[in-house]
Amino acid sequence: MDSEATGGPSADRAALRGLFDRLRQHVAQAEGRADAALGELSASLTAAEDPLRVRASAETVLAEQRRAAAGVAALADEVGAMARGLDARLDRADRERADALRAVDRELRDAAARLDARVAEAEAEVVRALTAVAGRLARWEAAAADRDERLAGALAAQIAAAETRRGDEVARLLAAAERRPEPVRGAAPETVRSRRGSRSAALLLSAGVACLGLATLAVVLEPPLAGDEPAAEAGPEVVLRGPILIAPPRFAEADEFAPAAPAGPAIGPDAQKALAAAIGDAEAGKPGAVGRLRALAEAGLPRAQMYLAKLYETGKGVAADSAEARRWTARAADAGDPVALHNLALYYLQGRGGPRDDVMAARLFKRSASAGVADSQFNLGLLYETGAGVDRNLVEAYRWFQVAANAGDLKARERAVALEARLSPREMASAERMATSFRPGADVEETVLIPGATTVAEAQKKLARLGFYIGPTDGQDTPAYRQAVEAYRRSQSPTVASAGQP
Repeated sequence: MDSEATGGPSADRAALRGLFDRLRQHVAQAEGRADAALGELSASLTAAEDPLRVRASAETVLAEQRRAAAGVAALADEVGAMARGLDARLDRADRERADALRAVDRELRDAAARLDARVAEAEAEVVRALTAVAGRLARWEAAAADRDERLAGALAAQIAAAETRRGDEVARLLAAAERRPEPVRGAAPETVRSRRGSRSAALLLSAGVACLGLATLAVVLEPPLAGDEPAAEAGPEVVLRGPILIAPPRFAEADEFAPAAPAGPAIGPDAQKALAAAIGDAEAGKPGAVGRLRALAEAGLPRAQMYLAKLYETGKGVAADSAEARRWTARAADAGDPVALHNLALYYLQGRGGPRDDVMAARLFKRSASAGVADSQFNLGLLYETGAGVDRNLVEAYRWFQVAANAGDLKARERAVALEARLSPREMASAERMATSFRPGADVEETVLIPGATTVAEAQKKLARLGFYIGPTDGQDTPAYRQAVEAYRRSQSPTVASAGQP
């Protein structure tokens, strides 16, 4: 009997019981036959008449005993085989159970190690995030403290200057009034009224002078006049960045010619060498240099066109002509030079050398900012903050200030910090994501608003009141919000619908 063919411990027990029953029955039968044979043998031996019969009886008894012994031995072998099968089966079950336990132990240890690693990684990430936040807060606090200090100093200086001017003006007017001739008899009342009027006028004038002194703290949106460097910003004023002018080469060799502004369309080595030589001669005032520059500009070199525009703007070597400066800047901008786009935007915004067009200026600043010019990014932030040439959009203003700040512009960082109190956390997070993902030359998607709203949260509230938007007014630029903006624009007249476009 093969114990491995059984179905389990219950089958093994049943097989053993059957085997033992057969063994007991076999032994009982063998004992009965042995007793009967022994009885016959005893009777045969008692009679002892025939030896052959006795031998035959003895052989019969012995054969029966041998069969009984053989049966018992066979049963013993079967029991031994079953015992060995059970031992093998139990050993295999023990090994499988031990292997399973070892596998479970290894899996638990691996899972615990993975969890420990994840916990350590999460703790490190939290530490990095907290360190970054602390650094950022420290930078913002330092910038805010510096800005407040400069603002307080500038305000005190402006007030002191206004007070000084007012005092000087009052003293001057009073002295002039005192120097008038003495009145004749009978004219005293009129003279008294005249003096009182003079003093009143002096006081009014001094108050006006003080007001003018305080008014100089307002935000200045007009860019400075062209020059070799942008005009310095006085006190807390926020000034649009001026034109970026091509500087002369640092050395005579053409391979040393490296303007600080972002590069426009590439030019070949020969043209680059000729351009460097012409610029160097123009700076030195050599005859014919302007003609060579003009030839290179006519040939389509954007940097030659921009340097020629600089000469016309500053009147160096040629008669000053803002219209010519603007025309050559426009030709360089048409070739895609990002610095030329920046400078041309200033011509449109100032109305110098041609008509003023704030909308065109904003578009040119946007193209230049998208190409990576930090000054255009700063200016575009100011246009969005004030609504000059574009719909006022504080989210876009914050976004472009952050882009410029990421390029190292500290003034842009201050402007971004100043806007934080006017934006929701979601709007700031969205603008910061767009600023972080900014890459020069990549397509730039603008935050959409509706006329009259300066943030996404304000637009959501207006659209909700008008029945176009259902959702949270948390400042998050979601697909549902954009669909509501599109539905609102479609509901308006073509003039109103186009007002929200940049």
